[in-house]
Amino acid sequence: MVEQSLQEVARLARKGNIAHAYELAQQITVQQPDNFHAWMWLAYVAQMDTEKRAALRRAHLLRPHDTAVREALRRLIAPRHIQRAARSGVFMGYARADELFAVDLTDSLRSNGIYAWMDMTEISVDTTWHSSVARALTQSGLMLLVLSPEAVESGELQTERRWFMEAGKIIVPVLHKTCDYASLGLLCPAVDFRQDYATGLKQLLELLKSPQRAGQSA
Repeated sequence: MVEQSLQEVARLARKGNIAHAYELAQQITVQQPDNFHAWMWLAYVAQMDTEKRAALRRAHLLRPHDTAVREALRRLIAPRHIQRAARSGVFMGYARADELFAVDLTDSLRSNGIYAWMDMTEISVDTTWHSSVARALTQSGLMLLVLSPEAVESGELQTERRWFMEAGKIIVPVLHKTCDYASLGLLCPAVDFRQDYATGLKQLLELLKSPQRAGQSA
C-alpha cells in the first residue's frame, strides 16, 4: 500500500502536480515516520529550502552513512543559503556560562548590519521568556550556536537546537571554548573564536554576508 502511494507521489511529480505530490508524501511520512524513501520523496517535491532540509535531516537520521543524503544537505547549507537565511535574522543560541561572549558577538553583528536576536537584550518586561524565545526561533532564519562544554550540556539550548534543525533551518556553530560537539549533528563547519576574536568575527561576517553587502559595510 505504501509502495503504491510512493509510486503515486512519483507520478504526480512527473505530471507537475507538485502540491498534491507533497501533500501525499507528507501523509506517508506521518503514517510511516521510519520510511526513508518517503522522506526522500518529500524532500524532492518540497518547494521551500526549509522543507527540503527538514525532510533530508529526517532521512539522514535514518541512514546517517548515506553519502548522497549528506551531500544533498550540504548543498542546502552552502554560503548563498546561509546568507539568505541570515537576512531573515540571526538567533543567538548560547549557555549562560557564555553570556558575555554572546553579548559581544551580538553587538558586533548589529554594528555590521546583521540583525541578531538575543534574549538578554530583546525580551521586555511585559512578555514571558518562553513566548519571546519561541517567537524569535520561528522568525529567525539562522541560529548561531555558541559552543562550549557548558553549551553541550545545556538541556534548554539543545532543545532550541533540535527545534531549529527539525524546522529545516540553518545552524552555524561558533566555537567559543574547546568541547566535543560531534554528537550534535551539525553540518556547517564551526567558526573558531578561541584564539582571536577579531579573526573569528571576520570569518563569520564573510560567511553571513554577501560580498556586496560586506563591501558596503567595510
